[in-house]
Amino acid sequence: RRAAFEGLLEGGHAAASVSRAATAARASGAIKVLYVVHGFPPDTWAGTEVYTLGLARGLAARGHEVAVFTRTPAGPDGPADFSVEEGTFEELRVWRMTHRLEHPDLRASYEQPAAEAAFARVLATEQPDVVHFQHLIHTSAGLVDIARRRGIATVVTCHDYWALCSRVQMIRPDGSICPTNMGSGCYLCVKEKGLGQVERAAALDRAGGAVFEAVAGLVKGASHRADEYTALRARERAVPTAYAQADLRISPSRFLRDKYLEHSHLVEGGFDPHTFLFSDNGMRTDHVEALAKAPDAGGKVRFGFVGSLVWYKGGEVLVEAMRALEARGLGERAHLNVYGGFDPE
Repeated sequence: RRAAFEGLLEGGHAAASVSRAATAARASGAIKVLYVVHGFPPDTWAGTEVYTLGLARGLAARGHEVAVFTRTPAGPDGPADFSVEEGTFEELRVWRMTHRLEHPDLRASYEQPAAEAAFARVLATEQPDVVHFQHLIHTSAGLVDIARRRGIATVVTCHDYWALCSRVQMIRPDGSICPTNMGSGCYLCVKEKGLGQVERAAALDRAGGAVFEAVAGLVKGASHRADEYTALRARERAVPTAYAQADLRISPSRFLRDKYLEHSHLVEGGFDPHTFLFSDNGMRTDHVEALAKAPDAGGKVRFGFVGSLVWYKGGEVLVEAMRALEARGLGERAHLNVYGGFDPE
């Protein structure tokens, strides 16, 4: 409530330059929406993919015309990379672009002309009123500009820190957390070399001078990695700029939104806070039937965990807590159910 009040107050006092011109009423209430996402069922069922599916079904149920553009994996005998096939999933039209993620270099992980060409072909066919980007990873950051140049309204939902961190979660391989984009230090993180020197490399940026030569001294053989280093430093501004080019940005977390606004210096002109909204993710409940709840017959307290079994989700903390109870002779007092896919790699 406080955030909503302060937003209205700040908006009312904003300079006239940030106000938007009045829009014309549409002749029809129905719109054509194209969702762009890095994966989609039945290929993958993670959070962003499931959210996109629910949102697409919700808009379709309201009478809007909905389609999805997504990346799909393939084996060695599958379709050619960046070929696109149209299909359906649960009555939704889905354009699946094959991409095996065999990047020839680091730049291809965020700037992929072949993916942009495939997207442009789908745009020409779909001619949507709005493109809602749920994620740009595994496609190309240039997709936003392609839609914008065609005069299509664009929205980006920032589900994570991918625009700020090529490892997505701002967590280093050794488990330490980056409070901010680390500039040259990101190169060490991506290469998983000299992780103890990430802060030092970032400090070299502030000092200026021949940064690459200094970072090269921290990574064995780095003198042969000039192209990768240059690509990573280019990414530092290219991906946030792609997000900033959209008409609207949405964050499902206030903390995540604040992190992006803290990095406005990476974007020419910065992120406009008036077009960077907080909107919590919705969730379908119409297919869920609540079960009658009764206390455990043995008096146990029941805990549950649902999510991917990766360490930063916190499941390990619950397991350790259960072990601590058991060590104190209280193991019979609590029960833990864990639900989620486990992939050690």
